[in-house]
Order: sequence, then structure tokens, then C-alpha cells
Amino acid sequence: MFWIYTNMGLLAGLAGIILSMRNASTMPKAGYVFEMDAIASCYICGTAVAGGTGTVTGAVVCALIMEVLNNGMSLLDRSFDV
Repeated sequence: MFWIYTNMGLLAGLAGIILSMRNASTMPKAGYVFEMDAIASCYICGTAVAGGTGTVTGAVVCALIMEVLNNGMSLLDRSFDV
């Protein structure tokens, strides 16, 4: 469990560095709704709501689909963030 939490901490730090490089600055609310995107992608495609086991592959595919939709909405100057 220690190595799992260590790995997740390193990956979260790497994601923060990449996000600040992408934005060319750091802001306190830079990743404001990112946790909701992760929860939504896991709930929609990754978990079995009625019981059973979910798949990591399903969550990743759903996250990619959500980001493609989000990028397309941004290019069309629309927003589906709440």
C-alpha cells in the first residue's frame, strides 16, 4: 500500500507540473473541476453500478471520450461545465 500511495503522489505531482506548464502560470483554482471529471468517467464507464466489477480500461476509454467532447466544445466556444 505504501508504494501505491507513493506512486499516486508522484503522478499527481507530475500532473500538476504539466498543468502549470500548459497554462504558463499557476493559479489556485487551476484544477477546480478535475475531480468531478474523474468521478464521472469512473461512474459512467468504469464501474458496474448494479454490482459486479468495473474495469480500468472502461474508465480510461470514457475519460478519453469525455476529454474529446470537452476539447470539441472548447473549440466551438461552448461549455458543458456546470
